[in-house]
Amino acid sequence: EKFDVVTCFFSDIVGFTSMAGEMRPVDVMKMLNALYTEFDRICEKHGCYKVETIGDAYMAIGGAPDHCSGPEGAEKIALFALDAIECVRTKFSSNS
Repeated sequence: EKFDVVTCFFSDIVGFTSMAGEMRPVDVMKMLNALYTEFDRICEKHGCYKVETIGDAYMAIGGAPDHCSGPEGAEKIALFALDAIECVRTKFSSNS
């Protein structure tokens, strides 16, 4: 299937390698699972599609696999990104 216009979201946790080096492996997995569970919920809320997670990287798109206009796909990802930033600020601050 072909999609003429999609908008991509990529995220990466700044300082993940050093942070993970100071944590027990099970705690790293719990943290990533909690974060990406929240991102998945936000993705669904805005009608985005999660493409993949690799380590601390998360990728989602707007405009596929459900077709919509380019601006609508971009808006979906922009709203997702704003909510993702707020989620990290409130639930995953450096103090938690």
